[in-house]
Amino acid sequence: MEQIETVAGAEKVSIAPQNDYTVLLNKTVIYIAICSLFGLICAVLSILTTKSIASSDGGVVYAFFVSVLIVAFTIKYFKAFGIITAFVSSLLFCVALKIELIDSVINVGVNTLQAILIYAALKLLNLLAKKERNTNDSKVNRNIFAIIQLIIGIVFTCIEFVNDDTELALRILSGVEAVLFMAFSIIQKKARYGFYALILCLLPSLISGVLNGSLQLNETWTERGIAAETWTLSNFILLASFGFVFVEHIRSERGNVKLTFGEINVKFTTLIYFAATALWNSVFFIVFYVGWLGEHILPFVLPWLVGNVFLLANLYFNSHVEVDRETSAFQWYENRAVVAEKNTQFLISIITFLLPISSSLFNKELTAGVITIFCINIACACLSIGLIWIPNKEIKAMSLIKTLKTIFHLLTVSFLLLSVTMIIVPNFS
Repeated sequence: MEQIETVAGAEKVSIAPQNDYTVLLNKTVIYIAICSLFGLICAVLSILTTKSIASSDGGVVYAFFVSVLIVAFTIKYFKAFGIITAFVSSLLFCVALKIELIDSVINVGVNTLQAILIYAALKLLNLLAKKERNTNDSKVNRNIFAIIQLIIGIVFTCIEFVNDDTELALRILSGVEAVLFMAFSIIQKKARYGFYALILCLLPSLISGVLNGSLQLNETWTERGIAAETWTLSNFILLASFGFVFVEHIRSERGNVKLTFGEINVKFTTLIYFAATALWNSVFFIVFYVGWLGEHILPFVLPWLVGNVFLLANLYFNSHVEVDRETSAFQWYENRAVVAEKNTQFLISIITFLLPISSSLFNKELTAGVITIFCINIACACLSIGLIWIPNKEIKAMSLIKTLKTIFHLLTVSFLLLSVTMIIVPNFS
């Protein structure tokens, strides 16, 4: 949640945007809130990408650990606060899957430990980067290597969700990654890249993986070994492939900037976008918990992703000053509100016929979950309709109306996609 700041002596003084209501917040509270939100997002992503939910004793057999990337990302940019993301994510994941208390404590503890190790690794890598700052580092080679890592990450993801037996693929890809990082470190003449693979990708994954496997008391030693290997190699490949691209390569310099503390004026509309993002992810958490998503949950990644892209993008850009000239601000906000309202009016015509057509098309009663989400969809659409008259001088009020209409329009689109997915998936799975 960035705001405009200026330096006055040794203190940073926040300049409140003139066209928006603002709230004075402590930056520590903001960092905790952001990392907690990412923890919720991680938990939902882990739930939706869980490959095998329960074993005979009620534990988790295997999950695609893609949330480790978000944990590493938050630690990169929010330092120690990013550990909160791992804690919240693993806690909510255990609650959603209704895992027994002792297994939940183990899972939360191991994931939190892994996050602490990633935090320590990033600090060490930053120190090493300062020592190697004056050495040559070919940007062309970095870009090529990042593309290669992105391809490996995509291949790995496809293998995970296409094949049931991925042990061989894990071993091959992890070996390929080790060789690639050694070769890239030699080519670039920077030990940092070799240490990246070792202390950030491998060691946190290995330590947490071995602990997770050995503490699964209800499993045989063979099963514990498989669990440890799966955890270790999966996290290693993800951190080495996608992790290099998103954590190390993209805007890596900004991730080394120290966090500032104190108080800052935050736009109230930004807080509303933040709440809407949390609401969207909470809905997915709840509908999974109560069993409305059914057995085939992977298709629901699409509506979840679409909603988060919409809301997070608006959250990020809304945190900046939108209009500089106060004379034209009211009209600008009003036009944006009208656009959101007109777009929602078109969607209402689709939503109105969705439920009866679906019921007749599939010739079966719709579930309580589908009907509930459908009602939420209609409610969001209705809340976005009806332009409220605002006096021409009330720019802040018009900005608030624009934000509310935009949010409910985005939720209307997102819930519409979720409703359609909930209707279609059970009939074609």
